[in-house]
Amino acid sequence: MSTAYLLYFIVLLYSIQIVPSLSLATTSCTSNSDCGSNGKCSLTTNTCNCTTSGYVTVQSSQPCAYEQKKKLNAFLLSFFIGCFGADWFYLAAGSGGYITAGVFKLLTLGGFGVWALADWIRILTDNFPDGQGVALQGW
Repeated sequence: MSTAYLLYFIVLLYSIQIVPSLSLATTSCTSNSDCGSNGKCSLTTNTCNCTTSGYVTVQSSQPCAYEQKKKLNAFLLSFFIGCFGADWFYLAAGSGGYITAGVFKLLTLGGFGVWALADWIRILTDNFPDGQGVALQGW
């Protein structure tokens, strides 16, 4: 493969942000039952606070119902089999853009290694949200 293809994939990786980072939603509540099984209602602010680690509110109609992808899982997938796009498939969360990127990464064997290395660094530096735009759950 030529250097032009390698350069193309590096530019593609950094010029396209498939999913922007998401601002998490807030849900107003009057009691704990309004916040689902993973949240509690703060009576001072009348908003749901997620109490179970790894759960966030993405849609206000479903408080504390979205389970974040784990950073450790994404890191290990990226480090060991990232050249096959496994990290993108894991983080897709139904996003067609992430699945497509995973297929391209698979077909190019991780952008000839460069793309795989860049994704590994993005995961380590918390710059790789999942397919819904939600940050990864910490270590």
